[in-house]
Amino acid sequence: LYVDNMLQHKHQYFGNARSMRKVVKEIARRQNLRLAELPAEQRTNTMVRTVTKEDFQNLQLSKQVETPRKGIGFR
Repeated sequence: LYVDNMLQHKHQYFGNARSMRKVVKEIARRQNLRLAELPAEQRTNTMVRTVTKEDFQNLQLSKQVETPRKGIGFR
């Protein structure tokens, strides 16, 4: 659903790979923060390799500001 919403509200400079990389990075960050709350002896290899629904919840679309891009080169 999040990715569908992202595609529906894309701007003219939208790039799928960059956007997905940001989503994956944010999910990994949330997983790391969640696991950091547990004592090290309670963390298992399975927990470290698994993202949960909690890690995906409430992802927000970043506000895409449409600013005109300057061209490269001479005019």
